[in-house]
Amino acid sequence: MSAQRIEPCVRTGLSERQFQVFYQPQIYTRSGGLCGFEALLRWQNPDLGRVSPETFIGVAERSGAIHDLGAFALGQALDHAAELRAMMQRPLHVAVNVSPYQLRAPGFAGKVVGALKASNIGADAIHVEITESALLDPDGVGVGNVQALADAGIPIWIDDFGTGYSSLRLLRDLPLSGIKIDRSFISELDWNQSDFRIVSAIIAMSHSLRLGVVAEGIETEAQLETLEQLGCDVVQGYLIGKPSCFDDTLEQWAVLAA
Repeated sequence: MSAQRIEPCVRTGLSERQFQVFYQPQIYTRSGGLCGFEALLRWQNPDLGRVSPETFIGVAERSGAIHDLGAFALGQALDHAAELRAMMQRPLHVAVNVSPYQLRAPGFAGKVVGALKASNIGADAIHVEITESALLDPDGVGVGNVQALADAGIPIWIDDFGTGYSSLRLLRDLPLSGIKIDRSFISELDWNQSDFRIVSAIIAMSHSLRLGVVAEGIETEAQLETLEQLGCDVVQGYLIGKPSCFDDTLEQWAVLAA
């Protein structure tokens, strides 16, 4: 599917409500209690069919539509976080992925803080997930936006940790809340000694810096048990729950509100 075919459809898809936010649960590793969800953007186009995020995100970034897509995802996440918190009577969060193009845009943090204030929920209801590469901007706008978001009380997490720049200086100097270990280190965790050592070191280092740790891509009980033994704080993956639309998410997890 060519980018030339997809690009003009992205903005049309937004205006025609073809995009939808799905939610994948995150649980505390030791207790199994629900702590939040990751917001994941999905696109069902009437002509193109289901378009994967790996395809349309890159097109949206190059065309500039990523700013509107990101604003849509954030707005949905804020609305749904408020509803989830009210229904389940617990401080659940929704993690929102932010593109490097969004993070490097002047005034981005102000827009997020403004949307958060308008939603009338706590700043910890949204976790902003960024990649390490998003901070490698020469003019420092991305770092400035991270600082402004953190100053507003919004938790900042490094996504896909271990696959990018992996700068220890960033972990030391930036106001981060934690890191998310990339799924590529999890798939063979229970038998690959190299991955075991890497994940163990990441968790130990993060905790020494007082950072939380999320592991994604959990698909087997053996992976979950290993992460529990290593002291990982939070996990997500198909073993825990697949991404689902908001109504299905409410139905599936409503039992926790009882």
